[in-house]
Amino acid sequence: MRHAVVITVLFAAACNCGGPTTARDLYVAQYAELCALYARCGFIGRSEADTCESRALSYYDNYLGVVTSYDIEASVQAGKVKIDGSAVNRCLGVMRSMSCSAFGSGGIYQYLTACASVYRGGVAPGGACANSLECSSGACQSSLSGNMCVGVCVAYAAEGQSCAPGVCDPTRSFCDTTARVCRPRGIAGAPCTPTSFGSAECADGLGCTAAGVCARPGAGGEACASSGCQKGFHCVNNICAADVRHGESCADAYACPDGDRCIGLGPGTSGVCTSVLDVSAACDSARDACPTSAPCSVSTRLCTPPVPVTEGSSCQSTSCTQSTTFLFGGEPLYCDRSSNTCKKKVRPGAACTRQSTGEDPCLTSCSATTGSGTCNAPAVTCL
Repeated sequence: MRHAVVITVLFAAACNCGGPTTARDLYVAQYAELCALYARCGFIGRSEADTCESRALSYYDNYLGVVTSYDIEASVQAGKVKIDGSAVNRCLGVMRSMSCSAFGSGGIYQYLTACASVYRGGVAPGGACANSLECSSGACQSSLSGNMCVGVCVAYAAEGQSCAPGVCDPTRSFCDTTARVCRPRGIAGAPCTPTSFGSAECADGLGCTAAGVCARPGAGGEACASSGCQKGFHCVNNICAADVRHGESCADAYACPDGDRCIGLGPGTSGVCTSVLDVSAACDSARDACPTSAPCSVSTRLCTPPVPVTEGSSCQSTSCTQSTTFLFGGEPLYCDRSSNTCKKKVRPGAACTRQSTGEDPCLTSCSATTGSGTCNAPAVTCL
């Protein structure tokens, strides 16, 4: 699926420009770029990129759509939510051009900011809505009715007016959760609250430094955090430091160019920027240059992925939990204690048997406290 169109359900639509037309295509487009970035940065082997994409798609088809109460796909098909091709291109472009050092030291916030407007609402103020994504201007004022969210699109609260998260215009203001009013997003130098994922308190293009000030990406020696650093620098200990080249000495994990890792780095010891190996390559376990997904085996001295957990695997002494960090595991599994084997979790509406010990067999939760029951519908959250 290399180069297939990619992006997840966070994502506004003037022109579609031949890009994704469904939420599923958008998700596929995002993960094509994300898996390519994982391979470029050594989180997975270069030969694992296609597997990463296919597993991400399986995860979407078999899990995300089942446990999410809001059907974004149906809203797109009904025209209540539209996909902005220009915004999608900007979003994917950020992933495509992001360096590994930037991604590892705060770049995820740059990505989330760039991808925050790939969906645009098609419902005018006063129109019926189930989610704020559907509103062309403003937010959905909704409440739970049975197992559905029912509401009306209303204008965003003005600056200084009372708010709750999601009620302020995100392009101009944010909800001050202490004063409970909409405040304008800060210009460079304005105070902000630093978080690991950046700060909505700063205007677009700015981030919040560790010192709590809105700032543009910094140059060498300047403060960073969610504000990030300019090209050629990376954020380490909240200060922008210069990147180094392949084969050169490195003093921190984010210093090396794409495709390299700082091998030999340790407390008080610098390393050398060394190319990350692919899966099955010969390796040295003492100076492991294998991708994160396939550490160096002490016995075989090859970059070796862990044995996959699949349906039917024994779970008598191990868990059925599958990692979805870099290589998505497809549909989640649970340990059936009657046979001590891994089985696929059961979908909402299907019959289930509550186990006396161990994991819930449902993708959601089993209605029974003991014995037989039915897998509950996904919990509904009105946004």
